[in-house]
Amino acid sequence: MALMIAVSKREERDRNIGLFEGFTGLGFMAGPLIGSFLYTLGGYIMPFAFSGIFFILCFPFVAYQLVKQKRDNAVVEENRAKSFTGSEDLIQYNKVSILRMFIVPRFLFGIGSQILIAATLQFLAPVLGLQLNMYGFTPEFVSLCFCIPSLIYAASSPFLFLITERVPKRLVIISGHILCATGMLIVGSSKFFGLENDANMVLAGLCVLGLSASLIAIPVMPECLEAIEDRTDLNYDPEEVNN
Repeated sequence: MALMIAVSKREERDRNIGLFEGFTGLGFMAGPLIGSFLYTLGGYIMPFAFSGIFFILCFPFVAYQLVKQKRDNAVVEENRAKSFTGSEDLIQYNKVSILRMFIVPRFLFGIGSQILIAATLQFLAPVLGLQLNMYGFTPEFVSLCFCIPSLIYAASSPFLFLITERVPKRLVIISGHILCATGMLIVGSSKFFGLENDANMVLAGLCVLGLSASLIAIPVMPECLEAIEDRTDLNYDPEEVNN
């Protein structure tokens, strides 16, 4: 995500992040399917053993890329310093401070939205699993149910920039919050709306939650960056802000 933001122009961020998050959604969708298959194949320990071994094998490649990226960044900074002919050409930026970013309301709104949607989805997983077991669903079908929000998220994320290009990102995020609240009430079969406690309502609510997650998660990072970039009084280096 950080690399995607760093190499994207401001007007291309929404589109690129949407494409990136589309593949992330596919990963979230594949996880429960693979996990349930491994559980059926080898019991409780198999999914964890498979994941642990896989990440150990990935570590050398990740370490190599991190070292290479550090060297490349050093070369870029060196070339950037040489490009100035004198001290009068050098723009003096303030040091980026995370604490000072939190005084920007738009940035604070974006961070709060990201925390809220992540907490909501994480809270949903263990509780929903118990509820679906009460309906008599098999572990394999429960894993399919967890794929529903990820499928909607993956399908909608690459196209969300068509909305954010025309509608202010804050309005899109607020719409996502409203949909998220609606989805949670449907999944929980809220008596406030006179909803019945059945599996069909749960599945419908999961679809709504998947769409709400994309409406919040895709525009929230560009919104936070633009909030800082538009505050000229902070005088931050745009490249450092992106990093």
